[in-house]
Amino acid sequence: MTHQLPRFSANRPFKVVFYAINGTGLGHLTRQLNIARALRSLLDEYGVIHQIEFLTTSDAAQVANDFLTIKLPSKTRFKRQGLSVKRYNSRAKMLVSTYLSQLSPDWLVVDTAPQGAFNSTLAVKQPSRVD
Repeated sequence: MTHQLPRFSANRPFKVVFYAINGTGLGHLTRQLNIARALRSLLDEYGVIHQIEFLTTSDAAQVANDFLTIKLPSKTRFKRQGLSVKRYNSRAKMLVSTYLSQLSPDWLVVDTAPQGAFNSTLAVKQPSRVD
């Protein structure tokens, strides 16, 4: 399998979204946070303008406060509140899909569940664009 390296443009930032799905644990978010910080250091070192964001359902989203972070409630939180997880799934799927398609990241980094917490990334998967 061959991988195409991204081309960086001076006209717009290289956009990366880290999609960390968790309930109450920190494993996925912590792992992605370490990767994001290393990536940010590399991009800074090479002078690449970048925009790194987190999309997460983790109840500990504040650990990623050095990045732009979008926080959605976890399924665990919905269950604890006695709310319909099925109804929440369809609403959350729409929110995630809209967010990703509007931002149009060059890279989407997921951990463990490539389809996302709500099967929401399948519709937006496409090869990176080259500007």
